[in-house]
Amino acid sequence: MHYDPIKELLGRQFNRHPLLRRLFYQLLDILLLRSWHVRKALRRLSRSMPSQAAVLDAGMGFGQYSWWMAGRFPGWKITAADIKSEQVADCNAFFNATLPGERVHAVEADLVTWRQRRTGMTSPYASMSWNILRRTGRCSHHSKQ
Repeated sequence: MHYDPIKELLGRQFNRHPLLRRLFYQLLDILLLRSWHVRKALRRLSRSMPSQAAVLDAGMGFGQYSWWMAGRFPGWKITAADIKSEQVADCNAFFNATLPGERVHAVEADLVTWRQRRTGMTSPYASMSWNILRRTGRCSHHSKQ
């Protein structure tokens, strides 16, 4: 099934106001069982993370996990990456409107070919410069090297 038309429709409806987007995030939490598991894993991982952890939310989609992490872990610096420029723009607008500071930033990136500016490496997975990597439905802990 192709989900892009559904995602675009939902995005247009819920991006009208930050309160609608927050409601949408709550609906996703209720409807998606994986949401509970991802948040549980992040809470567990947070106990062993430095207070200034670097997080990559790979394939951020609507950005609900990045937003949730920013609200729960105020010292974390979160990079949210997605291949769709519209999603990136929508998320950055929402993050800027609802979160203090610049702790969360969405970037447009194809994670297969993405080059990190800091290291020049071709993949955020290979660079190991993230304390936590959140991929669609999964969380991984990576120590910085």
